[in-house]
Amino acid sequence: MDGTLAQQAAGLTAYTMWNDRVYGEVGVYRSAPLGVPRPLDSTATGVISGAAPYWRVALPNVWGQNYLSIGTYGMAASVYPTGVAGATNRFTDVAVDVAYMRSFGSNSFTLDGTWIHEKQTWTAGGRGQRHEYASHIPDGRDVPHRSTIRVHHRAVRYDRLEGQCAVRPGAYGRESHRQSGQ
Repeated sequence: MDGTLAQQAAGLTAYTMWNDRVYGEVGVYRSAPLGVPRPLDSTATGVISGAAPYWRVALPNVWGQNYLSIGTYGMAASVYPTGVAGATNRFTDVAVDVAYMRSFGSNSFTLDGTWIHEKQTWTAGGRGQRHEYASHIPDGRDVPHRSTIRVHHRAVRYDRLEGQCAVRPGAYGRESHRQSGQ
């Protein structure tokens, strides 16, 4: 979700808001890379097998000039390392996010953050080659399972009168590797 399939997939989702308190969304995504020949063939890389389900649940709340939303979302995708047939690697992402906004007349301040955990199961590898993340492991061995945690945060102040926007983004991540059966 966070980078791997960004700008490489398109989807269809349906959403609902229940009692102005619970937001829910479900959908599916398919590969739709830009700038590559169609139909996708054996030269394609990172193609989703079938469709990847997506879900989101959030609890938004508004009081006075404040808005706060706490939510979770996720996606599970089986991806062909190369081509459009054969064995796939599995990626399962689960995220928790929070967004806060405060209005000050014509100005506003926004603070948001996301925590993402991605589980990668490398069963297909790269057709006899080490997968792209093998170099991140100290001894360079292939690891069939890999978990990654990424955290993103951003603060934005917007002054409508002067048309200024100050953004302070940040991101950091922690990776852990384990072999199958550990």
